[in-house]
Amino acid sequence: MNFIHILLSLLFAHIATAQSGHGIGNSHGHSVNKRGALAPGGDGVCYIYTIQQGETCAKLAERYKITTSDIETWNDGSWGWAGCANVKQGDFVCLSSGALPMPVALPQATCGPQVPGTRRPGNYADLASLNPCPQNECCARSGKCGTGAAFCYVNCLSNCGTKSQQKNVTTKSAPSKATASKTSTLKTTAAPKPTSSKTTTTKKKTTTSETSATTKKADMVTLTSIKLVPPPSKTTTSEAPIASWQITVYEDDNCEGDYFSIQGHETQNTGNCIILAEDTNTKISDTTTSCRWWSDEGLYWHTCASSKVSSPKSFFITSGKCMVYSGKICRDEDWIGETYPPFKGCQNHKTGYLSPRDKAWGAMQCFEYVSDNVY
Repeated sequence: MNFIHILLSLLFAHIATAQSGHGIGNSHGHSVNKRGALAPGGDGVCYIYTIQQGETCAKLAERYKITTSDIETWNDGSWGWAGCANVKQGDFVCLSSGALPMPVALPQATCGPQVPGTRRPGNYADLASLNPCPQNECCARSGKCGTGAAFCYVNCLSNCGTKSQQKNVTTKSAPSKATASKTSTLKTTAAPKPTSSKTTTTKKKTTTSETSATTKKADMVTLTSIKLVPPPSKTTTSEAPIASWQITVYEDDNCEGDYFSIQGHETQNTGNCIILAEDTNTKISDTTTSCRWWSDEGLYWHTCASSKVSSPKSFFITSGKCMVYSGKICRDEDWIGETYPPFKGCQNHKTGYLSPRDKAWGAMQCFEYVSDNVY
């Protein structure tokens, strides 16, 4: 009799599962049994998927009833796309046709398209020229400005080449699409001497040190300095909202170690209360508030709720302002500190710009900063 009861239980469970449309292989809210073709979003951008640990194009193709060839085609030309053989956790990939996505934001990037809050350019091909470095520095793929071979050659995005050679260039601004492969064209713009038709080039010894410049910050293109690309095949001219604030919170001093990366769109009047120990919202979009916990030096990310860190030691705020509270409610009586302006750089107890100090963070309220007189 027990055997018969077990068989009947399995049968009814199978029927219930089939009727609900959700099988064991259900992932990200999509039914394996009744999944339709994925489609671009309302802004014309492709269906963006974030690669999880251990996933491959072949697995995604099987799950979403597409082919690896489709994935290769839809992602051709996407930022950092090196083919299905090289996908890694955290990568954005297109699983439908449509406009290519913006690359993943890097919390500490100061140049290039991966600076948090960077808007989509009118021409996707201009990504590398966004957020340029000062004239005497190169922007590397790491999103940092500096001089030397590590910044100005193999891994260079913009303002590339030997910096001493660029001092002989005329005062006209260089094209924004300059790349390492085009640095040889700089010599054609050198101003000739008025007394001779022969052009000479003054060579100066350059170093190949990989020391990043710290005396001058790059001019960042973030919230308002470039136009948002208009949605394809749409007549509306309204711009989609973008992240109005972004903060990276570290477990160690000097903005080092594992970290929380948090960003959102709240205004100064509508700040959202974020409980780090409970937050599971990891989706990054033009309307959502995202909270991710990055571990192993930024190699992997999980929900903020998965972190065990309750008393961060430092943080770096890119834009906006954040209030910190001891409890799980963002109320005045639980207030324990707030951020200083972004230009203070990395804020910790050693620099004098860390509030609160050595206290557990229960919740945060972040928003676009306008004025201390607006509440």
